[in-house]
Amino acid sequence: MKKNVIIKARGLILSGKKIFLCKLKRQGFYCLPGWTLESWELVRETLEREFIEELWVKPIIWKMAYINEFVDKKRWTVLDIWYYIENIHDFEKDIDLDKNSHWHELSEVWFYDLEELEDYRPKKLKEILEIIELGEIEMR
Repeated sequence: MKKNVIIKARGLILSGKKIFLCKLKRQGFYCLPGWTLESWELVRETLEREFIEELWVKPIIWKMAYINEFVDKKRWTVLDIWYYIENIHDFEKDIDLDKNSHWHELSEVWFYDLEELEDYRPKKLKEILEIIELGEIEMR
């Protein structure tokens, strides 16, 4: 039996109690920046490529933060690999989405307090951030 797996790379950019998120135009929710692995790429290459395409900022990838594993609506296994991004200050300035090759996919990007947002993905983002902060990463 063939197993369908999707691998995604996400950037975790934290500034105090706020997290950098992108709002997807079509879906209407906020999520971590980064997207899906292409067949020719390594995961870290995906993260760098997607950041440049979407945000026009080259990320400095520090270390792996978390792996979010789930089964999506199509019954595919998704491995969402999160990396800490070091160059936080490059994201604290205005990002002109109109300059990017994929400008049409995003409507907003900025640092947000999750308490102020209702619609973000993954829904357990607050819980995952607490686990990461406490250093209690485990498979559930």
